[in-house]
Amino acid sequence: MKIASTKKTMRGIFFGTLNKIIKIVMPFVLRSILIHKIGTEYAGLSSLFTSILRVLNIAELGFASAAAYSLYKPVADEDTDKVCALLSFYRKIYRVVGAAVMIAGLMLLPFLEHLIKGGYPADINLKLLYIIYLLDSSASYFLFSYKNLVLNVYQRMDVISIINMTLHMIVYALQIIVLVVFRAYYVFVILQLVFTVVNNLTIARYVTKHFPQYKCRGVLPKTEKKDIVKNTYGMFLFKVCSATRNSLDTVFVSAFIGLTAATIYGNYYYIFAGVASIQTIIRESMQGGIGNKIAMNTPEKNHKDMLVFMYMYAWLSGAFTACMLCLYQPFVQIWVGKKLMLDEPTAIMFCVYFYVLSMGSIRFLYHQAAGLFWKKRYWTIAEALINVAGNYILVQLWGMFGVVCSTIISLLTVDFFYSTTIVYDYYFKNGQIGVYFKKHGLYLIITALGCTPAYLICRQINIHGVLGLAVRLVVCLAVSNAVFFTLYRRLPEYGDAKKIAQRITGIVTAKLKR
Repeated sequence: MKIASTKKTMRGIFFGTLNKIIKIVMPFVLRSILIHKIGTEYAGLSSLFTSILRVLNIAELGFASAAAYSLYKPVADEDTDKVCALLSFYRKIYRVVGAAVMIAGLMLLPFLEHLIKGGYPADINLKLLYIIYLLDSSASYFLFSYKNLVLNVYQRMDVISIINMTLHMIVYALQIIVLVVFRAYYVFVILQLVFTVVNNLTIARYVTKHFPQYKCRGVLPKTEKKDIVKNTYGMFLFKVCSATRNSLDTVFVSAFIGLTAATIYGNYYYIFAGVASIQTIIRESMQGGIGNKIAMNTPEKNHKDMLVFMYMYAWLSGAFTACMLCLYQPFVQIWVGKKLMLDEPTAIMFCVYFYVLSMGSIRFLYHQAAGLFWKKRYWTIAEALINVAGNYILVQLWGMFGVVCSTIISLLTVDFFYSTTIVYDYYFKNGQIGVYFKKHGLYLIITALGCTPAYLICRQINIHGVLGLAVRLVVCLAVSNAVFFTLYRRLPEYGDAKKIAQRITGIVTAKLKR
């Protein structure tokens, strides 16, 4: 490859960050307008339908990243014919999955009213609204989404981010006008469908222009097709079950508590997802580089790299968790008021949920790049079933607190512990899984030691409003990172992590000087 992996990663992170900022701030503005101008029940409907269809929309959940593992080696070897044959095969898979998404989505139509407790706005045609959301979720499968694979493997996520940013800003502006001036909820939803169509066509055109050598042609050997179908099916199960972690939460809240409660839960999850998306930028930008390393380096070298990346990510996740713990409730109070706030224990559990979700993130990159989804297929289903059963039982016992607890339980029991054994059994094969778990246990203790004093100090701050948020942000970052620096610098990974940080800083500085 012509550009060093680190530079490509940094470019992806830079443009990905800009894109994420827009996708966090603008939907926040839209949701605020929706709540205050149209009503909380409309926001609840948006949360409900988005949650239902997020399970089906695996293209948005990273299908390209997961499927790209089979392309890393032929791209590295410059085997154009193999890449073309793979793209042709993946195009067929996308179309089949797209048809399945449409059918599965339509099968839910008769049950929509049963997913809402206490009714919904009288001017809403529930089935028509749902179909618009369904078309938005399924459109990508039929509109050249497979071409994203090329940009993913070449670590050109910056291109996708730039296109996303430009089109999103146009659509967001139109949606704001539609809500504020016309209060046209249906047009607001249709505009999102328009964005999906135009975005996919624009990315497809870019790939066709800049990578003309890659066209859908050729046929793969039957044995290779079989392996790809197996791993794609395993990935499909994983992506669907990953989506159910939060999507089913919203569905259970709506069905057992009501649309207003779904709006409250959606507000907190929106903030949660916004913070998590910043970490997602880093993971997505690293994915292509890790895939290339797996194709070129030994498992021993990759395991050493993973432990260093995991160390750095744990520090970052700890800092994010501290910020959420200190700022969650004050921010929500400023945003939507006390009436739409969760109780303190449930808000804290959201912070725990965030950290637990991040614990396996770096290991997941290696799981994904090595194409091990088929190995996890049964336990993936088990994770979803544990979450469903837990939601059903605990939402009736503890309300929204129980829903969050159920998700944390399913994450720890299957996604963190069992998924790790798969990577060590089938890829690393070095018997050091105990080292992995011990390090995470240590990182968890360090995170607790950094977050606790920051939380306790911030609770004593009596400054309100935006100024209060700013003061709490400075305090929580200063206190938590003082603890983290004191403890993390004593660990053996500190030296290698420092070198990586210095290299990244050098690249950023060089870019700024241009």
